[in-house]
Amino acid sequence: MLHEPVAVDGLSELYNHFDPLAPAHPDQYLDCSDVRGGKALLRRCRRELLQAKGYRQFLFSGHIGGGKSSELIQLAAVLAESVPRRVAAFVLDLSKYLEPYDTSVTEIYLSVVTELADQLLQQHQIDLGGNFFRKRGTELKEILFAEVTPSAELNLGFFKLALGQLKGTPEARKLVRERLAQQIGNLRSEVNQVFTQARAALQQRGFDDLFLILDNLDKVRRFSDRDEGDASYRALFLENASNFQQLEVHLLLTVPLTLVRAHGPQLEQSYGSSTFVLPMVKVRDRNGHPYEKGRQRLRELVQKRLKGKPLGDVFASEALEWIINYSGGDLRTLVRLVRSSSLEQDQLPITLNSARTATGQISSTLASAIRHQWWAVLVQLERRGEVELHNRATQELMEQLAILEYVNGDDAEDPFDTQVPWYAVHPIVRELKAFKQALAASSAIG
Repeated sequence: MLHEPVAVDGLSELYNHFDPLAPAHPDQYLDCSDVRGGKALLRRCRRELLQAKGYRQFLFSGHIGGGKSSELIQLAAVLAESVPRRVAAFVLDLSKYLEPYDTSVTEIYLSVVTELADQLLQQHQIDLGGNFFRKRGTELKEILFAEVTPSAELNLGFFKLALGQLKGTPEARKLVRERLAQQIGNLRSEVNQVFTQARAALQQRGFDDLFLILDNLDKVRRFSDRDEGDASYRALFLENASNFQQLEVHLLLTVPLTLVRAHGPQLEQSYGSSTFVLPMVKVRDRNGHPYEKGRQRLRELVQKRLKGKPLGDVFASEALEWIINYSGGDLRTLVRLVRSSSLEQDQLPITLNSARTATGQISSTLASAIRHQWWAVLVQLERRGEVELHNRATQELMEQLAILEYVNGDDAEDPFDTQVPWYAVHPIVRELKAFKQALAASSAIG
């Protein structure tokens, strides 16, 4: 059936509704848990928060861009309305304050308090004020602004200014760490007092408890003076586990997927429970056959962002199927492909040629990031379904999305197998000439 072309304003609307860096708005959110096979984060959190007598720490992981932030925003919204126990949950985007290639516990503590105070003020008109900002503000002022005195009072506004200075200036971070590292216990005690103050104010507004979600903590690449990558992940989440566990608040930490797969047992021992992992949406099963249930869910996800426009008015059917197939079930890639396709033509619907061109742009990025010696790892995964998770090459390929993680999910009847992850080469990578050549060479050898 033919459709009348839609004007350029339709393309602009499409472009803006598919922002790959923005979490899904509540009206764009779609529950994909039945086609991801991941654990039910919401159900588990609600039950534990209802039953726990002490403070709980949850770990949440998945590929960067896989939709974690959208899930966490949805979790916070549901917890706020839960009965019989309403929990004020705050998603704290720590990436606004932390330098990902140089972070310490000191900056994390300061960032958590600052972002919590900001959200309390914006969402509930609760002004924490108090001794923390005055005391620590005076200290930061002496360290960071000894020569030039800022006009800001020692309040939340000043703290945001100071954290901006820390994020952008290595020398400032060093000075603050040298001053505060020796008093980390006192700092933690003051942070806990802020949590007590916030919890009391929220209880006056009908909430039963406080829950902090530290989003984008998994994007910290280098912790303090450790090497980038695995060494820093272990230092932050394992060696410093006590610095999170001694916070007197329910807490969710986002942790890198490669850390979970390489050191899962150690994380479970440190935090007392397994990590919730958000896998990719399955568009193919483990045998490479199309998984229609997952593909249909992605069509529904795209439909939710179209604000009522029929899919057929916006996409040629073969273009949408191409986008779904080559997204690999990665939501950010899906959204990127839609947005990039919208830039390749002057009117809707999106054509197959536009979708192919958009895919080529992503394939160029993926191809240039894969080192020559890593093709053997991808070939082994393709031919044998095997991957060594402790291998540095595998970890980097997962971080670059050349290797995607899936979970068997509800299609597997064995209770010991339903949450066991499996891996596949990204469908775009599988089409690269270098991959096909490596695969052919491997087949010729044996």
